[in-house]
Amino acid sequence: MTTIKSDDSVIIPSLNRGNIKAVFTTKHGDPKKEGILNEFVYRNSDKPDVILKRLLSGYPLKQIHSSSIYKFHSWFIGRQGDGMFTNKKFLPCVINVADCVPILIKSRDGTEVCAIHAGWKGLKKGIIKKAVDMFSGSVENLDSWIGPSICQKNYEVSHSFLYSFTAVNNAYKSCFNTCGGKYFLNLQMLAKLQLLESKLTKIDTVQRCVFEEASSFYSFRREKQLKRMSAIIWIE
Repeated sequence: MTTIKSDDSVIIPSLNRGNIKAVFTTKHGDPKKEGILNEFVYRNSDKPDVILKRLLSGYPLKQIHSSSIYKFHSWFIGRQGDGMFTNKKFLPCVINVADCVPILIKSRDGTEVCAIHAGWKGLKKGIIKKAVDMFSGSVENLDSWIGPSICQKNYEVSHSFLYSFTAVNNAYKSCFNTCGGKYFLNLQMLAKLQLLESKLTKIDTVQRCVFEEASSFYSFRREKQLKRMSAIIWIE
């Protein structure tokens, strides 16, 4: 089960065990500010100064709602894409979200991790399968975590949008709901379905709506601004 801090400054994913460290920030856990995220890093890392220096230096990816995932061997800024993968220690994979689905994946032997920014475009283009395929071991030995995102009743889409997804895979129709002639997409359900299609069996989901919980989360649909939450995972 996912543990939530009492002050809700960060959410600790279930993947945070052993030598794998994972954390999800809320409105109150900005990586660029002093606070609970810094405390989490210092309590959980053997090299906290290295982790924080990298997190504070800027985000490695310019996210563009794509299916591009990069394997990082060292910390550097400037790539365009929506996923980070690494098998190197003390190299945090980090993505930012505000409505879209944050997904973290790790190998159970603690040697590989990945962070994915999964919006509808990335999901439609197969970003989850691309991420899973980057792991060297068996898919049965992967654990995944789906973080807070916009919930279905607040994510209205068009009929043509629905059709474009069902044309890719008719099974995706189950992720849509029709109400009063309007169509609504369940992004978390779609992400989970694609993880299952990729043969993952361990999927933990935080079913919280960033659109509704304005005191805890940013939402682009609600606020039309650029502030984001961060999903971070690394190997110790």
